[in-house]
Amino acid sequence: MAPEFNRTFSLQSALSLASALLISTSAFGQSAQRAVFTANNGNLEGSVTSYTFNPDNSLHFVQKFVTGSTPNSQTYNAGTNAQSISISPDGRYLCTGHGTSSTTVEQLTIIRVNPDATMSAFATFTTPDSPLDVQWITNNYLAATKTVVSGGSQVLVYRFDDAPTPTLTQIDAESTGSFSTTLALHPSGQYLYAMDSTGNSVSAFAINTAANNSGFLTLINFYFNGSTYPLGLGISPDGTRLYSAGGISSGGHAVSGWTIDTGTGVLTPMVNTPYTSPGSSPKQVVVSSDNKFAFVGHGTDSTVRSFEINQATGELTSTGFSYDVGFQGSLGEIAILDNLILMGDRDTIDDGVKGLRCFTIGSDGSMTENGTIVDTQGTVGPNALAVWKPKAVCVADIAGGKGGGGDGQVNIDDLTAIILAWGTSNPAADINDDGQVNIDDLTAVILAWGPC
Repeated sequence: MAPEFNRTFSLQSALSLASALLISTSAFGQSAQRAVFTANNGNLEGSVTSYTFNPDNSLHFVQKFVTGSTPNSQTYNAGTNAQSISISPDGRYLCTGHGTSSTTVEQLTIIRVNPDATMSAFATFTTPDSPLDVQWITNNYLAATKTVVSGGSQVLVYRFDDAPTPTLTQIDAESTGSFSTTLALHPSGQYLYAMDSTGNSVSAFAINTAANNSGFLTLINFYFNGSTYPLGLGISPDGTRLYSAGGISSGGHAVSGWTIDTGTGVLTPMVNTPYTSPGSSPKQVVVSSDNKFAFVGHGTDSTVRSFEINQATGELTSTGFSYDVGFQGSLGEIAILDNLILMGDRDTIDDGVKGLRCFTIGSDGSMTENGTIVDTQGTVGPNALAVWKPKAVCVADIAGGKGGGGDGQVNIDDLTAIILAWGTSNPAADINDDGQVNIDDLTAVILAWGPC
C-alpha cells in the first residue's frame, strides 16, 4: 500500500504546485515566438544579440546583451570574446563560451531568455581554457570543449541547477583528441559527437540517461577521416547523417559524410566521401529541415553553397546555388530554422556592413533573401548562432501519446500521466526530452492547460 499512498500524495502535491504555477507563469522564460541569438566575438566586447522574425521572414532586432567589455586589450575581462552559443531544449537559457587572453580558465555565461526574446543576466561560471564550443545536452546537462593548443582536448559535461542558487558542477571529462572545436548533439539526445582537426577524427559518445549516472558519456565509435579535416559538424534533422567540412585540407574543397546508426550512434563513411565543393575552404555544414539539402559555409571565399542530398546514400551534389557574404573570413556561422537559413556577416570589410541575414530555402536548394542584413549592434558581427522555435502547445497532451496523441485537451489526465511516470525516462511523458520525467514536464503541462 505504501507505493499507492506515495502516488496519491505526489498527485496532491502536484495539484498544489499546479495552482501556484497557474497564478504566476511569468517565472518561466523562453521566447514565445521563433528567435535567433548571435554570439558576437569581440576582443573589447562580448555580447549576444537576439532577433525575431517579421511576417515576411525578415529579421527584427530585439536586444543586444553585453556579456563583458573592456576599454583596451591590456585590461582583462572574462566576458569578452563570446565565441560559442547554445540554447537549452526548453528555451529558457542561453550559454555562451568565451575565449579571452586567459590561458588557464575561461567563462561560461548563462543568460535567461524572456518571452519577448529579450535577455537578462543569470549566472557566470568558469571552465578550463578554452570553450570553443558549448552544447546543451538536456535542460540540466551542458557540454563544453576544453580546447588546448598543446596536449589533449576534452569534452566536459556539467550538471546545471538553476535553483535555489545557480550551480554548474562538472561530472565527466572525456578525451576527444588533440584539437577539438565542434560538438554536435544527435536529435534523439542519445549521442554526442566531437571532432579533432589535428588527428582528423570524429568521436561518438553515448549519453547515459540512467538516474544514478545521468549525463555521463561513453565512447562508442572513433572514426579516422584520412587526410581530411572534420570541421563544423552538422547532423541531419532525421538523425541519419553526419557531415563535416574539410577546410584547407585535401585540396581545400572537401566535404565528408557518414551515415549514423540511429540505434547505436555508430558512424559509417558514405559512398564516395569526401565530396567536392566549388567553394574554397569549407568550414561548416548544416542540413535543411526536410533533410533534402546540405548547406556548406566556406572560409576563404565566404560563400554559402547548397548541395542536394541523395536520399538513398547521403551523397552530395552541388545545386549551383550560392550566396557570397563578402570578404575572405567574413562569414560567421550558418543555421537552419524551418525553411530558413541564417548567415552571419562578422565584419564591415569590403562591403561596409555586418550583422545577420535571413534567406528562404527554395524547393531546388536556392536561397532568396528576406529583407536585408540587420546589424547586431555589437562591436563586431556574429560569430556563432543559436535558433529557437517554440514547441506546439499540444506537445503536453500526452495521455494518449506525446505530441497531440491524446484527447485534444491538456487536463488532469495528462497531469496524472506525468505523476505515474515521475522519476523515470518514459519518452511518452518526457515532454522536454531531457531524459527524465520531472518538474520541467509537470510545468509544461500546467503552462499548456486547456484545449489544444
